[in-house]
Amino acid sequence: MENLTKPQNNAQNNEKMKQSIENNSLNNTANPYEIVEERVESEEFVETKAMIESDKPTEQTEIQEQISSCCGGSRSSRSNSDQNNTVNSNQINTVTLENSKPLKPNENNSNSNSNNSIFASIFYGLVPHTGCIAFILFTILGVTAVTSFLKPFLLNAYIFYVLILLSFVFTTISAIIYLKKHGLWSLDGLKFKWKYLLTMYSLTLGINLFLFMVVFPLLVNIPTVSADYGAQQSGLQQQQLNLSNPQLNPQITGAVVGVPVEQALNNQLTNADELSTIRLKVGIPCPGHASLISQEIKSLSGIKTVKFSFPNLFDVTYNPAMLSKEDVLSLDVFNTYKADIVNGPNFG
Repeated sequence: MENLTKPQNNAQNNEKMKQSIENNSLNNTANPYEIVEERVESEEFVETKAMIESDKPTEQTEIQEQISSCCGGSRSSRSNSDQNNTVNSNQINTVTLENSKPLKPNENNSNSNSNNSIFASIFYGLVPHTGCIAFILFTILGVTAVTSFLKPFLLNAYIFYVLILLSFVFTTISAIIYLKKHGLWSLDGLKFKWKYLLTMYSLTLGINLFLFMVVFPLLVNIPTVSADYGAQQSGLQQQQLNLSNPQLNPQITGAVVGVPVEQALNNQLTNADELSTIRLKVGIPCPGHASLISQEIKSLSGIKTVKFSFPNLFDVTYNPAMLSKEDVLSLDVFNTYKADIVNGPNFG
């Protein structure tokens, strides 16, 4: 009886095992998650799986293969899915890191961007000095109405510092707009575009220095003769006619002055030709104000020429018979910008 029951028990166990295997296989195939996992398996994982399976021992029974596939199938599929998820997450992280890096400009647009930065720096360097430039140009052209309008602007002692500050403010605004436009408004973007920023600020500083040291001194020293001095010369010629004709001015005779009329006339002309020159040192903040000082000095009667020398020196040639150096120093403009005589007649 015992021998008969053993085969029956073995047969029942085999049938139960087959049913469990079939149920597990159905469950595995019915699980959509595992189907998706198998579909998205990468080529590297398939190759690795094939290598692992090739290393398995060839001499295995069907039951052991079924048991291993039954028990370990879900685990292996889940571990494989975890590996795939890890690979995909690494790929996503790599993509996000690459996207977080500052974008590099196209090589084709690099030249255009550099040219734009140069023109922008020149423009922002010139804009704050338009008042000084306009004053100098209108002074040369003799447009007194415009120069009178701009005069209070140049009489501000702090205007020099304001103009320099405005130049760099405009440059900074331009740089911020450029960085935001290209998605580089960050610390990494500033580091990436340091050459561009250095170029812009260097050009702005260079434009200011070029205007102060070269352009303004040259414009101030354009050869001009005071209109008042021309009128003075015509007045002297009229005096010559009056002296030569005692009937027009009977009070001026040789008996009255104690000298002959011709000698008195020669003395008058000689005094007109004897000019004096003094050098003034004026406390202007920049050479852009030199045109204002020069115009104010030329407004006096008896001034012939005014020559500016960098950084704040003025050589004034005048007729001492018509005005004195004290008259020059008494100008209102010297209340704002102090002037001292550093060379000239009776100096020291």
